[in-house]
Amino acid sequence: MKTQFERVNFPLEELAHGAQLVAIRDLLDRQERADRELSDRIEEADEVARRARGRANEHAVDVWVELAEMSCYRDTAHSMAAVGMLAPRKKGSVESQDRG
Repeated sequence: MKTQFERVNFPLEELAHGAQLVAIRDLLDRQERADRELSDRIEEADEVARRARGRANEHAVDVWVELAEMSCYRDTAHSMAAVGMLAPRKKGSVESQDRG
């Protein structure tokens, strides 16, 4: 029997594996759409920077750099989130193999 602490702090152990996979897939799909939108913004910023001159060009390049950096950090965060969501599944499957 699980303690209240275990039920509160380890809720994924109570969920069905199928529900976990659906939730993970949904989040990854949303992240993929957001990544595509950011890529489009980066391409648009690149086009503006190539057309602009003087201070406008400097500002457009700054925007492009900021968006590119955001993309790198976002990709890292999305990867870490995906691994974090999958880790309980892996732990659960290893534990069930140990019991079997």
